[in-house]
Amino acid sequence: MSGMKRDLSCALVAALLALAGCHDKKSPEAQEISTKTSEKNEVAPSAAPEPSEAPATQTGSKRVEVREAPPPEITLLEPGAEPFETLVLDPPDGLIEAFEMAMEMSIGMKLGDQRMPPMTPPTMVVGIQVELKDKTDDALHLSQRVLDTGLREISESAAPMAEAMREAMKGMEKFSADVELSRTGALRKASIVIADDLPPQVQQTVDQMIDNFGRLQVPLPNEPVGVGARWTAKTNMELNGMSLEQVMTYRLDGREGTRLDLSVDIVQSLASQTVAPPGMPPGSKVDIQRFVSKGSGNMKMDLAHLLPIEGRTNVELDMAMAVEAAGQKQEMEMTMTMDVSLTGRP
Repeated sequence: MSGMKRDLSCALVAALLALAGCHDKKSPEAQEISTKTSEKNEVAPSAAPEPSEAPATQTGSKRVEVREAPPPEITLLEPGAEPFETLVLDPPDGLIEAFEMAMEMSIGMKLGDQRMPPMTPPTMVVGIQVELKDKTDDALHLSQRVLDTGLREISESAAPMAEAMREAMKGMEKFSADVELSRTGALRKASIVIADDLPPQVQQTVDQMIDNFGRLQVPLPNEPVGVGARWTAKTNMELNGMSLEQVMTYRLDGREGTRLDLSVDIVQSLASQTVAPPGMPPGSKVDIQRFVSKGSGNMKMDLAHLLPIEGRTNVELDMAMAVEAAGQKQEMEMTMTMDVSLTGRP
């Protein structure tokens, strides 16, 4: 009996962690990571960006070739006001730039009739370097890596969680990538180097990162547009055993030269109620009874840059599920808010 309870408990924890991970859009590129956290829980300052070498397979690492993926389905809803112009990325040759991404989360959970205390993990911070290696009339070839990672705002109660997060970061320290984008920002293919000894749970996160590579890049419409234009980008994706359709609706709120002010609304819907998250005990099953995921945000984009130069998005998730393992069934509810910000580094 105790073993059955243990299996159910493991299944609940695995379902929570794996399904919560479906909103981890803040790792759009596979990168080389080093954990650098100061005594004050601030990310250690990084040196000025230096040209990066193309990813090379190192000892204890393996190369993963991301299959060529169809771009998001872009639909222009409104062209906006004149003057109209086709928006394409046009960074200068040899451009190297750095960004800092911070992610804050808050998680609430209810098991049966018992509501658990809210969980607020430390803020995760990642420094990203992107370098333009080559560009053609229809493609951009980039190399990407992480300059540093760290945690901020670590409360006393979150200290054990912070240690586990640091361990997970260590498993990603061999990340590097070469990426090809279209001139409108759609991912075409990528070559990624990752560690070959990642723990299973971290490996699942890596797999999801690869499958959803390039989500941070704003997909631009093919048609000429002006201020006030609205377009959607629809993507079907597999995340932690769930089949999702994600629709992002962009609006061009303003423009000055190559600089764009954008707002975005995000909606995710579930294609199947039954899922099989990674890390679950054999024979376990998760039935999603309620799934509501939506968000919004704003960003500043420059067509002469490789990523948005500044942005913030907030996503809210409300989910109810039934977890079945070892002949037992447990009702479970989860709410989560995630706030992600992106800023340029000098």
